[in-house]
Amino acid sequence: MGALSLSAMLSGVAFLLMFIEFPIPALIPSFVKLDVSDLPELLAAFSLGPVYGIVVTFLKNLLFSVLHGTSSAYVGELFNFVMGSVFSFSAGYIYSRNKSRQMSIGKCNKTKKYF
Repeated sequence: MGALSLSAMLSGVAFLLMFIEFPIPALIPSFVKLDVSDLPELLAAFSLGPVYGIVVTFLKNLLFSVLHGTSSAYVGELFNFVMGSVFSFSAGYIYSRNKSRQMSIGKCNKTKKYF
């Protein structure tokens, strides 16, 4: 399977996962929700390279904006793209330099601390 078809399928899965949102109960405002649609981006960044993580992030947000619409004048979608791109690119780049399971788990956790 080629990189283009795999990134398209991961973008579709990420788009569908964007509809699954869990509110985080605590003292956090109600608009903050847990988004699990970043997992296909990480899979693309780990398996295909960090640039494909950004491609999957872009396609996911483009599909969501076109088919679902927006309530935030595209500010939320833009922020989701920027943060998802930075997260998947940094994790994919660190993994591509040292390809090991321990490195990917350890550095991903360190990268996530900064977000």
